[in-house]
Amino acid sequence: MEKTILAHGKVNLYLKVTGKRSDGYHLLRSFFHKISLCDELTFFPTKANKITIKCSDPNVPLDESNLAVKAAKALAKITGCNRGVLINIVKHIPIGSGLGGGSSNAAATLLALNNLWKTKVRHEDLLKIALNLGADVPFFTSNYSAAWIEGIGEVILPVSVNSSLNMVLFKPDFPISSSTAFTNSKFNFVSGPNGKTLIEKLSGGDPFIVGATMQNDLQPWAFDCYRELAELKTSILRGNTKPIAVTMTGSGSTLMALYENSEASNKAYKELSNISKFVKVVTTLA
Repeated sequence: MEKTILAHGKVNLYLKVTGKRSDGYHLLRSFFHKISLCDELTFFPTKANKITIKCSDPNVPLDESNLAVKAAKALAKITGCNRGVLINIVKHIPIGSGLGGGSSNAAATLLALNNLWKTKVRHEDLLKIALNLGADVPFFTSNYSAAWIEGIGEVILPVSVNSSLNMVLFKPDFPISSSTAFTNSKFNFVSGPNGKTLIEKLSGGDPFIVGATMQNDLQPWAFDCYRELAELKTSILRGNTKPIAVTMTGSGSTLMALYENSEASNKAYKELSNISKFVKVVTTLA
């Protein structure tokens, strides 16, 4: 019997790069928060020992470069499972957006197939598989709406949030590769403010406090390299409905504009829906 999972995207309300390991991986301190925007993945068990994928977005690769395929193959290899599956993805999270769509799809695949294939891999072992797939995947494999992330993504501290935040997402007509962003950005490798203090500010539910705390170490390079992003932020700030803050999420290219309430975010959407290729009203998950 098939299984359907909603794979939610995320925003990084805070992203600080604190160092770089000898193997090239960067060390992070970040606040991840899932959002209402999600992809829909349906898993159809097949008799043939083959992993295949279909997607509503023609820009999504259907070969082994797809993270969902990588996740399925990794689980099959580790468990010795020789079952097949057809994965159908209805895509709503833009690719190359910094919203974690690929990572979320990979995590959904691990969770769904561990159930469908009855491989009974323990959650802590699923997290190890997830980390090998990408730094963001462990967060999505865990059932948390929000979390404080450290290390290369393996340190996940669940955070309780008091209420949802109201945002409008703006993504221009180009993606940004995470590897390119991290390779070309220049970091000062300092830890920044106290983590407990940041968590309290970002999870408290006050959009003005959250807006004053939002930060992304990858944004300066992205704005220098892609002038359209800096110009897009200027256009958002010039709107009649003023956002509390506008910051890039993840490695981009999405800008998240934070508003005081749902009335303001919906009003801003109506005013600014034509300024970018992708514009979407979202809320963070409480």
